[in-house]
Amino acid sequence: MQAGIDMNKMYGKPEMASIVLVNSNSITLPGEIGEAPAILLNNEKTNVDRVIQHGDEITIQKGMDGKDLKVSLEELLGIPPLNITFNGDSTPLHVHYYVNDEAKKSGLYYP
Repeated sequence: MQAGIDMNKMYGKPEMASIVLVNSNSITLPGEIGEAPAILLNNEKTNVDRVIQHGDEITIQKGMDGKDLKVSLEELLGIPPLNITFNGDSTPLHVHYYVNDEAKKSGLYYP
């Protein structure tokens, strides 16, 4: 931009990736990317293609940083709910999760 604003510095920072070990396999979980900056022309959101006039007020707002990664054990492992049918009776199978040799409940999110 002609005003000397480095737009690359206005983008939100990406969140760092996490590396987890699942059953002896290393898995990289990418962090959420940051948002693009917002350009306001006379307090209305616009883009760089908009024609400006004398007296217009231009505001650049820094994009939001990426959010912390949160993943559930079900999302990480991809284990669907299972049912066993024996002699016509259906019984759900419950998965038992262990994180660092400690039992954990399903449905919980971990950073």
